Amino acid sequence: MEGRKHEQGFTLIELVVVILILGILAAIAVPKFEDIRGQARISALRGSLDTIRGAISIQTSKNLLNGLAAPGYPTTIDASMFSNNAVPKEPHSGSGSVVYSGAYTGAGGWIYYASVGRVIPNGGAAAYTAY
Repeated sequence: MEGRKHEQGFTLIELVVVILILGILAAIAVPKFEDIRGQARISALRGSLDTIRGAISIQTSKNLLNGLAAPGYPTTIDASMFSNNAVPKEPHSGSGSVVYSGAYTGAGGWIYYASVGRVIPNGGAAAYTAY
């Protein structure tokens, strides 16, 4: 008598159980991933803000040391203030543009108030209130 081949494989129930477990894991992982992504954006924003604020502080000190008639905060933020010759990009929009003393529009980039030396993001994410 000829020997029968035993085909081995997964049953339909085993496959359904594996897919169910993967679905449960995905349902747990996706919200955590979104939370981590939001935290990363806020951290990137804070890092960019610190870089810009540091450049403003250095430029203010240079103005004082150079004995300018009216030392104070720089009137503009430009690429020459940064080591890589570029204004840091606002992480939400990816824009490095600077608006001077303007109102928040959510268009991206930065808003700089030269009279008080303050810079804030002009990005469109609600989480950016953390600046």
